[in-house]
Amino acid sequence: MTYKIAFFSSDWLSEIVNEKQRGIKQFLDEFDDCKIDVFENFGNYGLVHPMDSLLEIFKLADIKDYDALMFQGNSNFYKDQRQKIIAQAQSLKIPVISINYPIEDCIYVGTDNRQAIYDITNTVIKEKHCHSVAYVSGPMSSKEARLRKQGFIEATSHLQNVRIIDGNWNNEDGKKAGQLLIQDPPQLIVCANDNLAFGVSEIFKENGSTVGKDVYITGFDNITIAQVANPRLTTIARDYCTIIYHALKTAREVILSAGKFGTNDNPQTCTANVTLASRPVMRRSPYAGMLVNGAGRPIDLNGIAPTLPASM
Repeated sequence: MTYKIAFFSSDWLSEIVNEKQRGIKQFLDEFDDCKIDVFENFGNYGLVHPMDSLLEIFKLADIKDYDALMFQGNSNFYKDQRQKIIAQAQSLKIPVISINYPIEDCIYVGTDNRQAIYDITNTVIKEKHCHSVAYVSGPMSSKEARLRKQGFIEATSHLQNVRIIDGNWNNEDGKKAGQLLIQDPPQLIVCANDNLAFGVSEIFKENGSTVGKDVYITGFDNITIAQVANPRLTTIARDYCTIIYHALKTAREVILSAGKFGTNDNPQTCTANVTLASRPVMRRSPYAGMLVNGAGRPIDLNGIAPTLPASM
């Protein structure tokens, strides 16, 4: 028997697409009883209301033809279109998996955004004895951004000198935040993603500050910009390949346990959560280029790199 999975994706970076393709290949190499149809739309964080033509790809899928649906998206994924597809799937008792972007009543597979920011913030504060801390947030229209901001607020609840600057996900907003913060520099600046962290670090370097000495800056995602920055950014790695693989594996397991769609063995859908840690990559420049895993914990350079197991 062959199980069919529809994979709806709205990506914003080519390197994430490449990692997604690797994860799909890894899964298909291991399981030959599944078929995956990918419906891809490249997103743009600056596009508040996408053109209808960008959404046509998602209308090609006949939901009734699939045993599970998967969504890899972000705040850019047009919500109305997404929710319409999810509602149809749930009415048919077809399981829906959400990857890296929490969606209500769907199985979530991905990074624990709140815990990751909480742990990296808490770790740097304790180890570097930081008393003045700032946060540069993503847009509050994004659930990821709200969860990360929540983690920061919880980690700094005991401090008096805390600033929060709301922004978008881009370098420009990072630079704007940097220009505000350079007037009265904090010891630690936690950023909601790598683009923001890169923008902040550029402003501080232009003003003569040494990142990793005069100020500590952290990001999130471990995309290329974090690796080419000088010094390389402290960031949270998200192993997209592994996350995609486990999301597909979770979809298959749910299908097998609930029964193939259209049979008497499929009475209801599953809405469990699966939170995965990311693959650690070690760097030897503490807080000026150290990479931490998906739970925000720093890597022990002299020991086995820790990861968190998947948990239901």
